[in-house]
Amino acid sequence: MAEEKVYNISLREAFKKDRIARANYAVTIVEDYLKTHTKKDDIKMGRHLNSLIWSRGPKKPPRAVRVKAVIDKDTVKVEILGKEYEDFIAQKVKKKEKFLEQLKARMGAKAEQKAEEAKMAEEGKTADEVKEELAKEEDKVTTDEVKKAVKKAAEKEVVRKEARSASDSSTKALKKANENKK
Repeated sequence: MAEEKVYNISLREAFKKDRIARANYAVTIVEDYLKTHTKKDDIKMGRHLNSLIWSRGPKKPPRAVRVKAVIDKDTVKVEILGKEYEDFIAQKVKKKEKFLEQLKARMGAKAEQKAEEAKMAEEGKTADEVKEELAKEEDKVTTDEVKKAVKKAAEKEVVRKEARSASDSSTKALKKANENKK
């Protein structure tokens, strides 16, 4: 059968440590206190207790904590008084993007162009040759775009001419019909 006890743990000693190490030491104080008073080595802190200690950051833990300890055979589960015990599960750290990926995201097309230049440089080409190839590629792109634009314009012109001829022929037919009526 599990035994429940309530403890009021002072964390004043944590404030004698370095500013950035205070919350870490406060956790250690809670664990040590419970080890001495329950005579158990396996101490499990609850999620709410952990978040309370770290709520104001690593520099300012609370001065005291009132906790409820549930003592089983070999383990002690500790949580803030008034809360049910919930396991503390550390969240996985998101993988950071590599430096090159961040640069590419910021630089966009320039970064890709630099990467192409670097690849060509690895192949043994000089900087001038690389620049000439890139210029040729850009010219190809622009000439292709110009050709497409010319085709579209020609198609539009053909459509216009057909529309004009159709309207001209219809107006001529109307004129002839009007003349015949007279």
